[in-house]
Amino acid sequence: MQRALDENGKKNILVQVDPKYLLQSDREKYFREQELKKREKLMDYSSMVMALQEGKKATRPTWDEGMFVWFAMNMVLHTHPYWPDQQKVWDKNGFPYVCEKDDATSDDWILVSA
Repeated sequence: MQRALDENGKKNILVQVDPKYLLQSDREKYFREQELKKREKLMDYSSMVMALQEGKKATRPTWDEGMFVWFAMNMVLHTHPYWPDQQKVWDKNGFPYVCEKDDATSDDWILVSA
């Protein structure tokens, strides 16, 4: 058990909960996060873009399985369209990636071998 102060100066007690007491969905998320921490080094957006330029592919744990981004044709491409009409601009290599605020500010990017 750890004690910490929040930004308002109030005391918070931090407790680690045994995963067997979590709800099933929380338990699955917990074990997936633990597996990711063991398996891959998480990186921020700028590190991920530099890795893409070196020919690697990346994804986020919040994305569906099989979704990833890579660098080709001087831009970042994505496996899935961002909006339905994007099928019209599909170039068999992928769809232009539209970076959202959550993607740019996250530090949970992982490299994949897809």
